[in-house]
Amino acid sequence: SAYLKNFASVETGKTDVVLFKARRGDLLHRLSKLKEQLVTQIDQASGGSSLESVALSPDALRARVSGVLMVYCAGCFMAISSGKDGAEQMRRLTVMLSNCFAGRPFMAYHPFGEQGFFPSKQVNGHSNLMFSALVFSKDPAFEVDETRSFAEMLSQIINMYDETEQAVLRQLLVKGEDADFDLLSYITRAGMVSPDLLKSITPCSGRPLPFALNSAQMFHMMARKFPLKAKEYNAASMWFKDFCRDFINAAPLQLLAQSSCLQYSTLRMAVLLAMKIDSKGLVASNHFQEVMEKVWNASPDPDEAIQLLLTTRAARAPTAR
Repeated sequence: SAYLKNFASVETGKTDVVLFKARRGDLLHRLSKLKEQLVTQIDQASGGSSLESVALSPDALRARVSGVLMVYCAGCFMAISSGKDGAEQMRRLTVMLSNCFAGRPFMAYHPFGEQGFFPSKQVNGHSNLMFSALVFSKDPAFEVDETRSFAEMLSQIINMYDETEQAVLRQLLVKGEDADFDLLSYITRAGMVSPDLLKSITPCSGRPLPFALNSAQMFHMMARKFPLKAKEYNAASMWFKDFCRDFINAAPLQLLAQSSCLQYSTLRMAVLLAMKIDSKGLVASNHFQEVMEKVWNASPDPDEAIQLLLTTRAARAPTAR
């Protein structure tokens, strides 16, 4: 059997369905709650006392906020901006938002269906007739205290985890693609490190290709070792394979030369894993094939091979007349 569940009460014979009730001005006045949440979140992030709260003055809040990206329901936007006083309503809304964000620049877009963060549930979710704001803060920032090393600053965050998680996170930060991925797979299996975390680290890694290849291999092996979660782990492995393919296809050859992304060890790993874990997208890319051809025929050094490719392309490029 099946049934339909309404998200609003419906009465027989009634043609109106009420989704939201409010008095005139409620949508604007609701923004005061947004500022309260912003102040609370910034104060909690800094760990300061009430004497250091950004609520003490507009200047204190302004010193912490860089800018804001806002989502504001298109339905609410249309309701506010319509009618003979629509322009005045929008002016009031803009002024109130500017006051919320201490005069810092903000940009808003108006979708039909909004995504936002629920602090009570600590998750992102979808809703309607909503607004949310992503605030970019200036502080706390790692570069503020120049008397400490970057590692010392990160230690304050890492020390919040237990010893096993600390060891893995330190390895990822210090060694990157050379971290112990066997240990990492154990921690990931236990739910202490998520695939999404590794996905976020990948583009920030000093050597993203070997990091992604190691991650793809790790999840590939986990899918075979733990068949009940094979679907999840295979999907994660595929993400890293796709990243390698998309990275090499999108990166200009000049950028690959400057970054030394295609070192010999990376080329070798990519070729071996192409068959072992079916990650053929990377080795089948045009850039990879061209570099390998130069490595075989001109220079065994990948950096020199890429430079030869650049020189060849420059010679073939038409000259302006």
